[in-house]
Amino acid sequence: MQNSNKLRKIMMMCLRRPAIFSLVLCLSALFGILGTIPQAQALIVCNGDPIVRLSNGAVLHAKVTIAIDPKQLGDLHINYTFHVPSGAKVQQVIYTGGSLAGRESVQVDADQTGNSYSEQVLATSSVSASVTATFAHQGAPVTASGMTNQPILLLA
Repeated sequence: MQNSNKLRKIMMMCLRRPAIFSLVLCLSALFGILGTIPQAQALIVCNGDPIVRLSNGAVLHAKVTIAIDPKQLGDLHINYTFHVPSGAKVQQVIYTGGSLAGRESVQVDADQTGNSYSEQVLATSSVSASVTATFAHQGAPVTASGMTNQPILLLA
């Protein structure tokens, strides 16, 4: 009963003052529209990005950002393939943990000539999502983007 009296008072005030009525009507419509907009997909940032130490002293850093709803992680897996100079051997692979720990694997192929380094990232999933990969070795990091189930090649 008390709420209906308040509502009646507001309606009477709005009818007496058209500007207030218009404002209330516009705000109601705006909030009604905003309530129907779906929430944006959550962005998962891979914190478990590996670090690879090689016998020649090189340290390779990888990072991947995947735009995927956390509820859709399911079969997501990230494979990092590093191509390093011939003769370089893996001394240590460090998985830094994080939200995608256990979903990553590292492969190192010593198949490059000279002092060339590259990385190929492949994020596989039954869900299509955008992937941004970053690779750093000595100089500035290199970044490239793509989609899940498509290899991304980065040259350092």
